[in-house]
Amino acid sequence: MTVVALSAAYGSGGGRVGPSLAEKLGVPFLDRAIPFAVSERLQVDLKAAERHDMQVGMS
Repeated sequence: MTVVALSAAYGSGGGRVGPSLAEKLGVPFLDRAIPFAVSERLQVDLKAAERHDMQVGMS
């Protein structure tokens, strides 16, 4: 399985580049799939899962 990971600073257009690149490569774009799955599995608010995701990423 091929994985492409992108990191983008706020306001840099990563929200447009990622989906466009995924479409060109013919692969799914999984922007917030992990925090959403965490919130569903642990039955916590999506915003809480996203905050934790951001904190872990900056550790």
